[in-house]
Amino acid sequence: MKNIIYGLGAAVVFLFVAVTGCVMPDRVNMLENRIAALEMENTRQARKDKSTVDQLNRVEKAVRENTKKIKENNASIKAEMHNLKLQIRQLRGVIEESGHKLETLSEKKMQEKEEKIERLGRKIRENKQKITALEEYMGFEPTAEGKENSPKEKEELDTPEALYKMAKSHFDNQKFQQARKTFDKFLNKYPKSDKADNARFWIADTYYREQWYEKAILEYQKVIEEYSKGNKVQAALLKQGYSFFELGENANATLILNELIKKYPDSKEAKIAEKKLEGLD
Repeated sequence: MKNIIYGLGAAVVFLFVAVTGCVMPDRVNMLENRIAALEMENTRQARKDKSTVDQLNRVEKAVRENTKKIKENNASIKAEMHNLKLQIRQLRGVIEESGHKLETLSEKKMQEKEEKIERLGRKIRENKQKITALEEYMGFEPTAEGKENSPKEKEELDTPEALYKMAKSHFDNQKFQQARKTFDKFLNKYPKSDKADNARFWIADTYYREQWYEKAILEYQKVIEEYSKGNKVQAALLKQGYSFFELGENANATLILNELIKKYPDSKEAKIAEKKLEGLD
């Protein structure tokens, strides 16, 4: 814009000189100097404008480069954040899985511990029962823990049915020591009862349930010998054979089960014995 103005000024001066034709030499020199000054100013301004434009171009280029770098950095940051989120989710999954495994392991250990305590307690109870039974068998005075002081046991029952029913109730409730005592009482009072062989069998079975297999074998033998015409002989032979198996005496067990099959081939106990022997082949 300034260049145009300077150019118009110079043109006006020359036009004025041409029209008048009577300008003084000093005046001409002054005008020429003025024109030269205007041209120099015009050149300087042009250079200045060019410098400003160059500077603006450099600034614009720098802005573009910085914008590009910022975009690249943002893309890199976004990618890194995405990876971090994936790692966090993976870690959370691992932590949750580890927590679940730890919880499951703790529950399993607790359950195993409870089962172990239960087995130990059951074994202690079985040993106490065996000790008490052995003391009775040997004629010793039972220990205080082995004594039963139930008022019902001290009452005299008038009928064999009531006494047998009470003994069987003790057996069904796994009170094996009380069951033996009551069955013995029944046999002593009613030795000719038609349930005498059953009472003797249940006495043997209490020892079998307590895993006192040696004593169980002897008691089952009493059933076989003393009540050979009774309905418990087959069951006694079967359980006697099973007792020998539990003791690891397979030869004796096989002999007894074969005797059962031979003497009572149509009995359900014989069928059970056959399956047991087939499993040994």
